[in-house]
Amino acid sequence: MIGCPHLIQAGFPEPLIGSPAAPQALYPEASPADLRTLQAMSASRKSRIAAAAAEAAANDKLLAEIQGVFSVFDDDQRGELDEEEFISAMELTGHTKEEAKGMFKAIDEDGSGVARWAAFRKWYTNNYARFMEEAQRNMLEEAAEQG
Repeated sequence: MIGCPHLIQAGFPEPLIGSPAAPQALYPEASPADLRTLQAMSASRKSRIAAAAAEAAANDKLLAEIQGVFSVFDDDQRGELDEEEFISAMELTGHTKEEAKGMFKAIDEDGSGVARWAAFRKWYTNNYARFMEEAQRNMLEEAAEQG
């Protein structure tokens, strides 16, 4: 809200603009819940960009870690792992054997029996979050069925 000349022209003092009191001043009849919603919606663009950058950095860090482990298991440095090597590599990065098998199946679309780094990276950037959510949901369903 900073730099909103129409608010200044409307008589709102500049220090108020962008402060937590701004929504209350703009909407005096709003409920506390509505005011909290307005404050959340008015989070500065800078903080949203910073949060997105932090998430991207965390994803890049995880991908770099996985690439390092991938390279360690890629003995001939051809950029590919067979299923057993792939599962071992993913277990080192904290994934379960079942998760790693599911990843391998998704990555080895052509049935060649290897996971190539380029295919893994493409799969990771497009599907990883969705895959992990599905894996967690399946684990919860299995736990619920077992009682």
